[in-house]
Amino acid sequence: MAIIKPFKGIRYNKAKIKRLKGAFAPPYDVISAKAQEALYAASPYNVVRLIFGKKFSGDGEGENRYTRAKDFLSKWLDKNILVREAEPAVYIYGQDYREGRARKKRLGFIALMKLEGL
Repeated sequence: MAIIKPFKGIRYNKAKIKRLKGAFAPPYDVISAKAQEALYAASPYNVVRLIFGKKFSGDGEGENRYTRAKDFLSKWLDKNILVREAEPAVYIYGQDYREGRARKKRLGFIALMKLEGL
């Protein structure tokens, strides 16, 4: 049986980010190099920096796209660009997308989940 619970999510602070559209990005696995550049240019707070950051020639174990993502997340939380919700919630979301020529819509939710064996 699965048990779900609400949690305190992290979201953009609308008082700090006036144009939320510039902060959004598609899933990392569909972002091309060209799209990545456009997303970086769209806003200094675009989520692409967290989910699919740039690779640089000097990257290594101590400095890479993942360590930079951690740094961006920490700074954005410190500056209140991102804020944690005051109350736990279950988050409902919808996705509109294309599969070939067909338009599709997916509705789901995000919550904490505990799985237990039968």
